[in-house]
Parts: sequence; C-alpha cells; structure tokens
Amino acid sequence: MHIFEYLVTTCQPNYKNSVLDIIIEFSNNLNLSAFDDIDLNFLPEKLIEQIKLANISSMIKVHLLSGLMNLDWWSDINLSDQNKSDISRLAREELFKVASQFTNLPSKSNQLKKEKHAVFIGQIVHLLHSPTRGALDYIRALSKYNKTKKIDVFYTGNITPDIKIYADEIIENNKNINYINITTDNDWLESAIQNGPYTYHFFCEPHLGVQIGIMAMFGPSIMLTTGNTAPIQYSDVYWFSQDGEYIESLWRRTGAPTQFINNYISLRSAPIFIPQPNKSRSRMELGFNESDIILSSVGNRLGTEITEEFIDGLCPIILKNKNIRWLAIGPLQDYWIETFISVLGEQFIHIPYDSDLPSLMANVDIFVNSFRAGGGMSAAIAIDAGAVVLGRGDFGDAMSITPHTHRQNSIGEYFDKLQDLIENSNLRQMWSKEQKEYLQFYADPNNFQNYLVNLIDIAHERYKYRQPIDIKWLYDQ
Repeated sequence: MHIFEYLVTTCQPNYKNSVLDIIIEFSNNLNLSAFDDIDLNFLPEKLIEQIKLANISSMIKVHLLSGLMNLDWWSDINLSDQNKSDISRLAREELFKVASQFTNLPSKSNQLKKEKHAVFIGQIVHLLHSPTRGALDYIRALSKYNKTKKIDVFYTGNITPDIKIYADEIIENNKNINYINITTDNDWLESAIQNGPYTYHFFCEPHLGVQIGIMAMFGPSIMLTTGNTAPIQYSDVYWFSQDGEYIESLWRRTGAPTQFINNYISLRSAPIFIPQPNKSRSRMELGFNESDIILSSVGNRLGTEITEEFIDGLCPIILKNKNIRWLAIGPLQDYWIETFISVLGEQFIHIPYDSDLPSLMANVDIFVNSFRAGGGMSAAIAIDAGAVVLGRGDFGDAMSITPHTHRQNSIGEYFDKLQDLIENSNLRQMWSKEQKEYLQFYADPNNFQNYLVNLIDIAHERYKYRQPIDIKWLYDQ
C-alpha cells in the first residue's frame, strides 16, 4: 500500500474527504516517486523537502504546507517540533514573496484611529461549531467598545438564518457591521487594505492565510492563537489563556521568531459559549448504575486524539476498577472500536455523536481529556455540567480554563491523579467547585470585553513603534 493511500484509509473517519483532497494536491504538484517505500515517520520531512524543491508558485507551496499541517490533526502523521519549525520557516519565505507584491499600495496609517475594525474569522460552520460561536461573541465584545464605529467581518462558509438570528440578538449596533465572504468577493484583499485604516483582528483564521502578514503592513493586528500551535505570521498582539512561560517554550521549540514570542499576552477570559442541556437525562435512562464511575473522552477528531500513551495508561485503570464505564464520544476508526471492545468489554461505550452533550455530561464523574492539542469547548461543557476535568498542563489547550493546581504536568501525574479522583468523591466535589468558579470568570463576556480594550491599545502602541514598516522584519527574513 502506498503511503498516501495508507493515510486516507486510516485517517479520522469524518475527515476522510478532506484528507483525500490534500493527498490529491500532493499528487498533482510533487514528485510521487520520491515517496515510494518511505516510512511514515520520515514522511513529513520528505514532504517539506519536496514542497521546497517543487517548481510551483509560492501560493501553491503555502497551500501544500497548510495541507500538511491539517494532516497532523486528521491522520496518522505526527509532526515533530523540528517539522513544525521547518514548516514555519519555509512558509514565511514563501509568504514574504507573496506579500512583497503589496508593498507599493498607499498606506493610510497617518489616519489611523480606533473606530474601524476588520475581523477575519475563518470558516462559519454552524452554531454548535465552537469557533463560529466564539467569533460572533468576539464581534459582540468589539461592538461594545465605545470607540468602535464600523466592523467589517471577512469569512468563508455560509451565514445561515439561525446564525444571523443569533448574531442580531447578541451584537449591538449591528447596522455598523458588514459581512464579506472572501470566496465570492474577488476584491476582498484589496478592500481589506484600501478601505481602512483598520485595526485587524484574526480569530481562528487559518495560520497560513496570506492576509495575516499582509495586513500587519497596513495597521495594528491582534491574533488569537490556539491549538497548541505557534503563529507563523506576524501580529502586534497574540493572545490566549495559556501561561506565558508555556507559550515561550512551545513557540521556541516550533520555530516562532523572538519578536512573535514577545508579543504574546495571556488572558484569564475568552469568548466562549457554553450550551445548556435540551432536557434532563438520568443515569437509569442511559443504562448506568448510580454506583458506576463514569469517565468520558470527547472529540470531533477522537480517533486521532487518543494516543497510545493515553490508552496504555487509561485501560489498566479501567480494568482495575470494575465499576468504571468509559464513554468515548466522537468518531472512531473501526480498529479502535474493535480493540476497546476486545480489551474492555462492557466497560467501553462508544457514542459516535450526541446532540445534547450537556445533558450527557451531567452524568459524567470525570472528563478524561486525551493528550490532544485542542478541546477547550468540550471541557467547558463538562465543567459546567458538574463533571471534573482532568488534563495535562504541559500539553494542549483544554486545561487553560481550569485552576493551575488542577493541571497535571506529566503523563505519570495524570494517571496518578485519575486514580485519586476515582477513589475520592470528596476530591471530585472540591475540584468541581473550584473548576466551576474558575470557568465562571473565564466565560464572563464583560471580563473579556475589558481585556479586548487593553489589547487594542497595546496593538496600536506596538504598530506605532515599528514604523516605518520593514517587511523583511515582519517575515523574519
């Protein structure tokens, strides 16, 4: 079996079409013979090498690098820190060539105020899609800023009637908000530059979107950084809820320039919507006993997020405690399902999808977060419903919404604490109380709104400081 065929057949089931599209792009633009008989562990390095050598445009190279980054989320490819660093450097080289075409456009920085904002929010999907909901909540916070007079929102996807209703309900002064679909408006990039001067905001925008670096030439920029991924393009402010020390170590390992690291700001609040249950469900309805200890792991990419290290530590604990039931909630490959049924029997329960996750989480004792990069939304739902969230503080986003003392800093600590939580109901009650209090502050939109005002001020000061614009410095060339 060719290595590309292997990636398609073993990938996260609900992302198979996306993985196939990426493989087709590789096949159309790269030398396929270079990948004959290559081991999976060496595939990322070979792909980076072939993309660099390929006689194709800079934009296509960036597109292929973006595909490789997505395979790290959706398939058996695991990018090392060195791989990520190499991708980062190559992407900036190619993005610099693209951005250089825009240096002659007239700048309006001498007219810069804090009244006009351009917000890039990536793909709008649906209201249960946490980045979509978070983006709308971000726009709401920006609309409440007393200096805001106009917001232009750049997006892909579709604004469905329910999304429009939600946006109209939560966003004040929505007549001052203009939505621009970049897949149908051919002049979106030029308008984002020439209709300014703007303050530019990037919320869940693709890391290699060419607009991120280009806009930094024309106004202050503010960028959310999640997914345990270092930024590849410059912004005056990066923000998220991870500690500064954690970010510095991660970003240095994965190729972020020093000026990027220096621009990071850690916040104790972020736009997050926590859905409430549609109805109440009892353990009896779900087929559990009151004496059962219910563990859950949740993920839209669960099949690639449950690693061997996670399973090797979790399964012995489940088998040791016969009253444990482990709910794996999300799409799984057949080989995982067969393995878990064989090893764990009735202690394993697979739920491919649950439309009312909050009511299900209300019956869970411990949310065992797998060793994954993302996962903050499902963890927040679990905490709000009364479950205790256990996760690693040395890897991934999810635990940034929990008290520092609840974050486990190694695999060994993680599974030791899991056994403690299983055995000690008082500990679970104490953790639940502390996590709910932490989350309450985190999810308060007024808290984030105050933080956002400060981020805008800082971005403007940093933009002024870096005048005149040096495009080579922006791209670390």
